[in-house]
Amino acid sequence: MTLQVEARRMAGFAAIPAVGALSPLLAIPAITSEYGASGWAAIAFGQAFGTAFSLVVEMGWGLTGPQRVARADRAESRHLYLRCVATQGVVFVGCAPVLIAVTVLGQSIFVGASVLAALGAAAVGFSPAWYFVGAGTPTQVLLTDSLPKVVLTAVLAGALVAGAPLWLYSAGTLLAALLAPVIGALIVGLEDVRLDRRTLATDLRDQVSALSGRVLVAAHLSAPTVLLGFAGAPALPLFAAADRLQKMLLTVLTTAPNSLQRWFGSDGPWVRKLQISLGLNGGIGLLAAVLFWAGAPAAARALFSGEIALSHGVAAVAAVSIPLLCLTRVTGNLGLVRVGRVGWVTGSAFVALLVVGLGVPLGAARGGASGAWWAVAAGLTVMLAIQGCGLWRVRHEHS
Repeated sequence: MTLQVEARRMAGFAAIPAVGALSPLLAIPAITSEYGASGWAAIAFGQAFGTAFSLVVEMGWGLTGPQRVARADRAESRHLYLRCVATQGVVFVGCAPVLIAVTVLGQSIFVGASVLAALGAAAVGFSPAWYFVGAGTPTQVLLTDSLPKVVLTAVLAGALVAGAPLWLYSAGTLLAALLAPVIGALIVGLEDVRLDRRTLATDLRDQVSALSGRVLVAAHLSAPTVLLGFAGAPALPLFAAADRLQKMLLTVLTTAPNSLQRWFGSDGPWVRKLQISLGLNGGIGLLAAVLFWAGAPAAARALFSGEIALSHGVAAVAAVSIPLLCLTRVTGNLGLVRVGRVGWVTGSAFVALLVVGLGVPLGAARGGASGAWWAVAAGLTVMLAIQGCGLWRVRHEHS
């Protein structure tokens, strides 16, 4: 019975990214066919910058929250949900003016659409997925996050084809992101749960360490598109196209680490669990890299309406980062969180961000999109090495 339950749970987690991947598949062809590469670049810039802010809004709950929910009883977990949404609301209101101002400065066309896309991407930080991952209930992630987003996106894609303005699509992404925590609250049930200001202030302070790690990881992943956008680099549309396809694939690959959260956080020898998780995720990452190299050029032609030509050469370089990122999801999100060394996640992401911040503009100037992708791979390699050192140190401290 236990094996059957775990198999159903893994199948449910696999369905989440599969459903979520429908959103860009529905939206991007409509955007590029009606507004061309420039319209897509404006949306991609806003979403890339907003994605970095979404991790600020998330306040680190996605890093430390699942294992806390897995160990909590019903009453405590409901209180955790309310505390999470309250801290996220405070941070979102504070971040929104900065996000708007910076997006306006970075875009000269489709500014309104880019700003709303940035706000919608930032509001993804409200997603209650972390809570339901920790509870081991993937169906509720579908109900609160994935399905509402897909339905709205389908409606908006049709509206774009019918002649609707580009900003309407971006506004819809913002609405979908804000609906997720509301639906989640209805499922969790918060009628008799209360939160005082002192607890809110304590949570805002205590989540800083986890927040720092999540923000730096997000900044490292989103920085290339943002940097190329600010620089006005010709490589931006091509890089952003490969980046979008890669992120769609990586979203699907979250199935493995998400399904391992409850098991990894339970009692037992964490080193053995780490070895198993690294082997599983590393193998999946290598297979995904080969599939990306083989299929990304054709997918780009279909997804971007022939506006952006992605070669197998660029796809091969972009694919290098896929297994690296799969491994960091184990060493960081599972391993270092399990042993209480979140600071190593923060430090590794900071160094990786420095590598990307310096390497992407130089790489793009010398080698276009391929040069920028080599810099991304270098940043992930540094991140993985530092996280590995942190885990090695913890192991030998207790040996």
